[in-house]
Amino acid sequence: MLRRITIAGVWILLGGLLALLAWGLFRATASDASVTGALRVNWEGKVVPLRARPAPELRVVLLGADQVGGELDLAALRGQPVVVNFWASWCQPCRDEAAVLERFAAEYGPRGVAFVGVNVWDSADRARAFVDEFGLSYPNGTDARGSAAIDYGLTGLPETYFLDRQGQIVGKFVGPLTERALRTAVESLLS
Repeated sequence: MLRRITIAGVWILLGGLLALLAWGLFRATASDASVTGALRVNWEGKVVPLRARPAPELRVVLLGADQVGGELDLAALRGQPVVVNFWASWCQPCRDEAAVLERFAAEYGPRGVAFVGVNVWDSADRARAFVDEFGLSYPNGTDARGSAAIDYGLTGLPETYFLDRQGQIVGKFVGPLTERALRTAVESLLS
């Protein structure tokens, strides 16, 4: 008798968990439909709708050989779309996407899209070596305050945020960017 009660309790618990999961999925789908002003893009099966929200303050100390000692304030880029990529030199997926980001910065920079790289959880020497190795010409720097990862809510590396002309985060991509994913996102920012 006790065994039947225990088994029944387990089934009730599992049923409750499944119902909770179904409710959560339903709510997520319903809330996605209500997102306004968000970059709605299917990046190779990854839909990342976000409610537009102001990008957190971000100041980076620049790493490039011709930029060392300089500083970039994200607020200075307001008025143009911005792609903010968080990376580290030890992160293999970051290394895999570096050439893609450089090509797109060269292609879309003249069209008014700014690219900014933010090195986190790394040494300045290794970060500079990474920028030099991949010949990154767009601004890359380290977070001078050390809080960018927290402010942006990073869950891992690499992560890329897409900001509209008003400085609102309208999209996010988790993982290494591909050309297709990046082109889709940047074209959406320009439209």
